[in-house]
Amino acid sequence: MACAGAVGCGTKGDIPAYADGSGDTICKDFSEDLQLVSSKWALVSWLAGIVGTACAVSGGMVGAGKDTDKLRRRVAGVLLASLGSALAATSAYAVSRSSAAGDASASATSARRQPQDHDRFLGCLDARAAWLESRAASLDQAPPPSPDKAARPQQGESGGHSP
Repeated sequence: MACAGAVGCGTKGDIPAYADGSGDTICKDFSEDLQLVSSKWALVSWLAGIVGTACAVSGGMVGAGKDTDKLRRRVAGVLLASLGSALAATSAYAVSRSSAAGDASASATSARRQPQDHDRFLGCLDARAAWLESRAASLDQAPPPSPDKAARPQQGESGGHSP
């Protein structure tokens, strides 16, 4: 049964083929899969956070040792601190993905409360759409470019004024 007048069908795309009785099974499987995905992202977040903190702290200690005049030691300290910062950003992204997966799993579980099986199916499609849309929101957490750098004209430009 395609999208024959069902609620939620639009002109931009039809709902995939629906078989009677499949809505509850699809929601259950989708919810369980997303619970596992959420747990995996949470684990990545914890690991990246712990290793990142260790790198940042040890980078500060290595770079500030008594032999700081040696270039190799200073470079090692900067590299460790930089790696710590990168892992902190990775940890923040992983927390966002874990949270989004948990939210989508909860939405799919809530959709199972619908009395009609087709409504359950539609609810799970909505949960899946929200999960896919959350990827962009997770990436949007990166800091925007500095307004000072964006406002400055590049070398050789007149700053928008024509001669």
